[in-house]
Amino acid sequence: MNFAEAEEYYKLVDKFQTFKNGFDKYVRDTTGYYNYVCQQVTKLLSDKDKYYEKPCLDVLHYLKYMMNSDSHDEKRESCMFLNYYLNNSLQRIKNNKHNATKFYTNIKENCMNNFIDFNVCKQEIRDIHPFVLYTIQTLFNLYYHFQKYKSSSIPNDVNHCLYAYKFVSIYENSKNTCKVHYNTSFCQKIINIKDQYNTYRESDSKCSNVKKKLQNPEKEGPRNILQVSGPYGSSLHGHHMLGSTSNPMGNNISVPFAILLVTPILLFILYKFTPVGPMLRPHLHKYLGISGNIDEKNHELHSNNFSDDETETHNSGYHITYNSLAQ
Repeated sequence: MNFAEAEEYYKLVDKFQTFKNGFDKYVRDTTGYYNYVCQQVTKLLSDKDKYYEKPCLDVLHYLKYMMNSDSHDEKRESCMFLNYYLNNSLQRIKNNKHNATKFYTNIKENCMNNFIDFNVCKQEIRDIHPFVLYTIQTLFNLYYHFQKYKSSSIPNDVNHCLYAYKFVSIYENSKNTCKVHYNTSFCQKIINIKDQYNTYRESDSKCSNVKKKLQNPEKEGPRNILQVSGPYGSSLHGHHMLGSTSNPMGNNISVPFAILLVTPILLFILYKFTPVGPMLRPHLHKYLGISGNIDEKNHELHSNNFSDDETETHNSGYHITYNSLAQ
């Protein structure tokens, strides 16, 4: 799934709450057949890991829930929520190696129940790139906690401020993603819901320890931001999320610095160990006003101290520290 396809999810994330709330209230089928199907699916994927049973059961129950509740116009949107839910559930399984499309196919092949229509969501079950999934998760959680925060505004509700705190925490963590790609749909979405939060907080006198006015993400160029603060990588199908990781200014500085560093060494080698040295030495000494005796003494002193200087030079290299450019 690329960013163009992800745009559709960004537009519907707030509506996903409706599908989730409806599914949470849905009474699950307690017959043993669904459990049998998911046990078979789990055996195909892993003999030891039972974590796949729950997402399998949820897929079966949700498809049955869709048959009884969704209108024709909402089926595609409801299937998109199922796809997000399935990708998210698999991603949470430790060391998961199975994608959503293959997992969905395995369930379909093992379920002979004619009352479930797997084809209704066939077109919408797709593998979501980890970074895109992260952005959808972020938006989903922001809407979830904001809605919970507003709906829990009743006296003595201890969760009221907790929802506000979690909303602020998620928003602040996601701001780094938008420092460079400020104008993307994802970033405009989190800014929009941030504005809704700020407006609502103006009339809420509770939660004094929670930030009341959140700021927009700061705009920064790609030179300053080299990687995203998130659980996934910073590129998608070869396109860097936060711009190039090169440092043009660093390159411009390092080249002349290297020339300045190497040139004296080359001149020293030419002077000491090639025929050029004897030819230049009388003229150089005459220009500097240095006598031959002083040169011999300096040469002898240098010979005695060369090994110490070399050792000190090598040892000093271990004390050099390099500041990391990645934030």
